[in-house]
Amino acid sequence: MTNTRLAIALAACYALLLPALTAAATWNQIKGASVDIDAMNTPLTATNIPAGGKDNVDVYATWGDDSSVRVASCGAAVKTSCPTFTGWVNISPTTDPGTFGTASAVGWGSQRYVFMTTGGSLPGRPGPGLLSYATRNGTAWSAWNTSLGGPPTANSGQCISSNPQAISQAPGMISVFVIGCDGNLWNIYFQNNQWSSWVNVTAPPVAFFTALANNIHSVTSQGSSIAVVYDNSRPSPQSSALNQIHVIAVDNSSNVWDINYFQDASNNYNPNDGNNWSFTETSTSVDPNSGTWNAIGAAISPPESIAVFADEGNSASVNVPTSLKGLQLFEADGSFEGNNDTEMVAAGLFDNTSDDFLAAPTPVTFGKPGSACSSFPSCTNGVFFINSALNIQYSIWGVGTPANSWDRIRGTKTVGNAGDTFDANPAAVVSQQGTSAGKKAYVFAARKDPSLCVGTGDDCGSVYYATVTP
Repeated sequence: MTNTRLAIALAACYALLLPALTAAATWNQIKGASVDIDAMNTPLTATNIPAGGKDNVDVYATWGDDSSVRVASCGAAVKTSCPTFTGWVNISPTTDPGTFGTASAVGWGSQRYVFMTTGGSLPGRPGPGLLSYATRNGTAWSAWNTSLGGPPTANSGQCISSNPQAISQAPGMISVFVIGCDGNLWNIYFQNNQWSSWVNVTAPPVAFFTALANNIHSVTSQGSSIAVVYDNSRPSPQSSALNQIHVIAVDNSSNVWDINYFQDASNNYNPNDGNNWSFTETSTSVDPNSGTWNAIGAAISPPESIAVFADEGNSASVNVPTSLKGLQLFEADGSFEGNNDTEMVAAGLFDNTSDDFLAAPTPVTFGKPGSACSSFPSCTNGVFFINSALNIQYSIWGVGTPANSWDRIRGTKTVGNAGDTFDANPAAVVSQQGTSAGKKAYVFAARKDPSLCVGTGDDCGSVYYATVTP
């Protein structure tokens, strides 16, 4: 009897020490939204630009009835507390700008830059895609600026075939990546208070080999096949931040690549110099018989690794659930390499091929740059996604040495309850405020509500948020 009691007590203590998912979160509505969910599997973008130790969260969405771009905010920069959000502000002064995909936003302090591809070659949106942006300094938004154009084409035109992916390396610095209509990765950047010309990263004179020249895959409305990660983590608390840019890209043969600007990108950024880049093929023909790498997302996975998640796609009939893949890239001899051991995050992702809907993942990094990995959730990744039951779910992945110790450590959890269903991929950011810094995620999702549509169509939706603390 004594031994039995001791075993029960030890089991109870062990259970307390094991990582365990917290109780279900509660979804709250950000009222006044009428976002476009039609053929946009990720209609929301969220950013957190902390200032003075306070979260400054912005949520961007495209409206369903007039294609205007709008934002709701919380935090010190807009005089509200997180997670209490303002009403939706129209930051697109012209109607029907022909936007597609999801905005990409960056900022520092009270400054914001929001990028979208206008025009495009999707059905109903003829013409070349061009890069446009709007800015905010304090609370006043600018008009949209189309001066950035797009990568040059063979016939002296300009054309973008993807959503923009933007990062800010430091206050006053921005780097934006797109896939050109020529199948190359292109970069335009803001430095010393001016914009650069377009730089072709995957073709001469930058690229020092031709494996990626004219060979980057674009899935346009289904999600992005590039993911840009800014690695400002510290390999140890005593070392300096790496400040490297990683563009995770998929080529037309479904190979996954790490395109790495390995110099300090926060100081005299020079992507024109091919000596500042390295190219690593991380995984060759991953699972060629069960799908392809589409709609990818990536996040830093300290120490010195990157977590990549992707919808594997499905060529089967409509509404056949697919799987979400995970691949860890780890640093070896100064470059990042894949362990070629892909993990299945969860089965049963939402997949509706008639709507060109892929369940694009949204990875986040818990913890703070340079924080020790000794306590959860530092140095772990959360990946949020929509499953075949239309619930928003997440799983937590831990890292370690060697790289093959990367694994799910907390199972899979539904945000909210089984009855909380949505119609699009989620967006998520991690809090950097107070005792929640690095531990709590703000998660955003959209649900269809045809009564919100002012014009034609029935794919307008409401926006909800929840907070998740694993």
